[in-house]
This record gives sequence, C-alpha cells and structure tokens, in this order.
Amino acid sequence: ATILLVWKCARMLGRDPVAAIALAGLNPVVLVWGLGGDHNDFLMVFCVVLGFYLMLRARERSGVAAELARLAAGKPARRARGLPARALALVLPLSALDMGGGAAFVTAVALKASAAVLIPVALAAVARAPRRLVQTALGMLLWGAALAFASLIAFGLHIPDLSTQSQLVTSLSVPNLLGLLLGLGGESAGLRSLMDATLLGAVAVCCWALWSRGRGRGPRLGAVAGPAAADAESGEARAITAAGWASMALLLTLSWVLPWYVVWVLPLAALSSSRRLRTGALLFGVYLIVVWAPASQSVWNAIGFHPEKTQLGRVHQRFVKELLD
Repeated sequence: ATILLVWKCARMLGRDPVAAIALAGLNPVVLVWGLGGDHNDFLMVFCVVLGFYLMLRARERSGVAAELARLAAGKPARRARGLPARALALVLPLSALDMGGGAAFVTAVALKASAAVLIPVALAAVARAPRRLVQTALGMLLWGAALAFASLIAFGLHIPDLSTQSQLVTSLSVPNLLGLLLGLGGESAGLRSLMDATLLGAVAVCCWALWSRGRGRGPRLGAVAGPAAADAESGEARAITAAGWASMALLLTLSWVLPWYVVWVLPLAALSSSRRLRTGALLFGVYLIVVWAPASQSVWNAIGFHPEKTQLGRVHQRFVKELLD
C-alpha cells in the first residue's frame, strides 16, 4: 500500500514513479530486516505517506475549485466580511482531504511516537493557506481525541513509557559513537540532552525553511534542477523534503537505532527533489547494513572494537537486559 501511494505521489509531483518505488521498496534493509521482521514501522510510514498523498490531493482540488469559482464569477471571489464570517469560512464547509491528511499524521504518531517530528512540518506546509491550516489542525485534533478515547478504553490510563525507552542505547548508534570519539565511553546523559536539543533545532530549521520558501525567501532544503524549479515547487513538495530531513535528523540523533528504521526516510527521499536527501538516505542504509550484518561482529572482534565493554557501555547493556528480563 505504501509503494502504491509513493507511485501516485510521484506522478502528482512530476517525479519518475519507477525510480521512486525502487528507492523506497528495494532497499536491502527494507527487504531483509523490515519485511522479514514485520515491524510496526511500516504501518507508521504508510500513514505518513498517506498524509502527504491526501495533502497533495487537497492542493489539487483546492486549486481547481478556486479556478472554477473565478471563472464563474468573472473576477476573484470576495472575501467574507466581518470576523465571525471569516472564522466560519475557515471551518465550513469541512475539507475531507485536509482533515484526512491531519488524521493520517496523528495516526502515525499513535502507532510510533517517532512520527511526532513530522507534525510541525505538516502544519508548516499549509501555514500560508489559513483555511487548509485550520482544516488540517482540526483533523489532527478530532482524530487525536478519538484515538486517545480508544486508547483509554483499551489500555486505561497507561501511556507508552517514552522516558524509559529514550534511555536505551545501541552500541553503534551515531550518538554512542560520538560519545566514544569524545572519550566519554559512549552516550552520556549530557550528550543525550545535546542530541535532543539538536533534533529540536533541526526540526525548527526545517519548518522555518519551509515557511520562508513559501514567501519566496529562505534556504533551499537540498538541490533541485535549478532555481526556477525550486520556486515552482508546491508547499507540499517542499514539505516532503523538509519531512525527509527532519526524519534524517531523528535517525542521526537517536540513541536506539535499528536497521529497519531507515524506512522512516526512504519514501520521503524517493519523492523529494533533493539529491542530497536521497544520497543521505542511501548512505545511512549502507551504514546500517555494515554495522548490523551478522559478519560485522567478526570484524569488530578482529580489530578489538568493543564499545559495549566500556564502563558506560556496560551500564547501557545492563539497562537493556533488565528491561528485556
């Protein structure tokens, strides 16, 4: 289903759909660790891609509706007068596509909290279209409330223990390797806080760049065919690139990284116009293959590389074992 949506999105964006689905679906990490393990990350990513698909559909429909209204009236439609009338025009009539897009992103977060970094990006994508922003936020709020109620019925007041999960560390994650390089013996609490701040900053930069490009200013997130192509890109197309970079920032700052997590960024990179994002996603996939391949342990043993045997590494391993037991 995700590959089908990637195909449809690629066609709407003017991308090569074959190249897009090949990048998103034929990555060895996806085929071996992902499909082989039947992980819930695939459900999360499906909802993310569905959200962007519905946003693209909503943009097409709003553009057609505006053009039909202009032709019927022979001139631009008049704005509703008065604050109550303008506020009501933002809410009614409801837009199923925009609300559905918002609901899809919230569902992704409900399936896996990692998708929360994409919520501000999705809102920034429609921030310059007040009605679409309201409709998307309304979809997020209403469906989020429905999911929270369903969770309350199913699980009571229990919520995911994200504070405990955030302390889990894989020995060859980027933050842990950085901690080794700095002589800390691995990822310390202070370094984890620095990584969290870096992630928040990266998401903020992505949203600011998306907002600024909507005004014809600000930095470009990646490279496209040329300046004219960058200006011609829709807010949704730029949002896909911004979401891809936000996902890459999450992967690079996350202390607990598993091979199939690369699926978080692959569909976004496949649909983006950014060559840098696609290259980064592929290189990160190669890195995950190298560090998680069964034969890699023999290489680490041969060169005497044992990050799990430092003092901090033993603490991390003991914490994971206690949780598993």
